[in-house]
Amino acid sequence: MAVSYAGNSSGIVDNNAFVQQIIDKGKADASSRNTGELGKEDFLNLLVLQLRYQDPLNPMEDKEFIAQMAQFSSLEQMQNMNASVNAAKGFSMIGKYVAATLSDESTGLNQEVEGHVESVAISGSKTYVIVDGKQVPIENVYSISDGYNPLSSSLSAYTGLIGYNVKGAVYDVSTGEIVGVTGDVASLAKGTYEDYAILNGVSAVIAGVSVNGAMVSDRAKLREYLEGVDAKTDAKDRHVEVFVTDSNGANVPIGATLRSFALEPDGSYSAVLDDVAIPVTSVAVIKAGAGDSAGAGAPGDSGATNGANGADAPDGEAGAPEEAPASPEALASEDALARFVAATESMAASVAEFAKYSAAQSALAAYGS
Repeated sequence: MAVSYAGNSSGIVDNNAFVQQIIDKGKADASSRNTGELGKEDFLNLLVLQLRYQDPLNPMEDKEFIAQMAQFSSLEQMQNMNASVNAAKGFSMIGKYVAATLSDESTGLNQEVEGHVESVAISGSKTYVIVDGKQVPIENVYSISDGYNPLSSSLSAYTGLIGYNVKGAVYDVSTGEIVGVTGDVASLAKGTYEDYAILNGVSAVIAGVSVNGAMVSDRAKLREYLEGVDAKTDAKDRHVEVFVTDSNGANVPIGATLRSFALEPDGSYSAVLDDVAIPVTSVAVIKAGAGDSAGAGAPGDSGATNGANGADAPDGEAGAPEEAPASPEALASEDALARFVAATESMAASVAEFAKYSAAQSALAAYGS
């Protein structure tokens, strides 16, 4: 942007007029870069122009020049320090849940952005946090809360579970339903919000096939689906998406590898599954493993779980060892699991009650209007 400078009638430069022109130009530039204050470049331009167009009959004193240079240096140091502080603040936000405003340059309107901070980007002296794929200036963040930080989670804390037979649970986040499962820990996996133990040899009752998250419980379709998967020989082709159930009628969708399945006398289908992921925090009982948790899926397996006690073997199979009496520690762990299940069911009930309350309030508001 070109700026013309005019002197007074005597040909002597009017400093005040020039300074005002530079301030006006700085404000225009500030508006174009979405900031409401002058930058250090504008300050430096003012200083240079004061020197260039000073009144020769009344030049600036060196004291004024030194004072202004000191102010410029202080301004630059403060901006550099602010950039460093913002960068450190941005890195400390990784994994946190934040809320911020983001300006739409095309419309000039602000929009609300919420989510977990995925990463940090630094451009010049500006620091941005990446939230839901969007670059958000760190100064626009107005709310921060603790969230799951994948960098602070260490799977090494749970490696002692590998090779052991554990009792844990799978759950449906949309309904709050929980189904307990038992199997041998073959490996560990890191998830987005929690860590998982991968179980093999899990005996489960299959309630239906999972199709786009919905359960198809038709017995004929379920049998056709299981037989089709069971006919495949490659373990990677034996993946199933099914709903497992328990005696309480809870149904939870899971993905797993089918080892074998059987039709029970009551008409239900039971299966032995591998690669079942459960949250490590749901593990309530730990027993010595049977030493066979290497996964599977090859057709022809007997269908018995590889648990520590063999209690899950099909009825009538000879040689199944009796389960040892539960220790006080195991009983306490099972009690802890029961409390965990009860608390989750209570939470689900509270969510359902709140939903009913909200619907009632909306109906009353609509009726009143």
